[in-house]
Amino acid sequence: MAVSQNWTYTDSQGISHTVELNKNKISVDGEKPVNINKYKTNESNMVESLFLLPSNGPDVVMLAVKGKVYTLLLNGKNVETGEEYQTVTIPKWI
Repeated sequence: MAVSQNWTYTDSQGISHTVELNKNKISVDGEKPVNINKYKTNESNMVESLFLLPSNGPDVVMLAVKGKVYTLLLNGKNVETGEEYQTVTIPKWI
């Protein structure tokens, strides 16, 4: 992952948050950047990587990475479009 990207979103309690990705380091709300792989989930597969980011509330914040496409999710929805996010399902025989 050699990319830099920033997102801003408002959680279900009306609080604004920022997520900054710089290469393989991620920072949430200005905290010290940490290696993104610290947050990698078991749902990741060979097509898509999912990262569960820290959240100070009841919301689930994830970063989904498919190739060179990075999508920040809040409670399963793309924070930029508001659309429901569909994860990649790999057939069991693979």
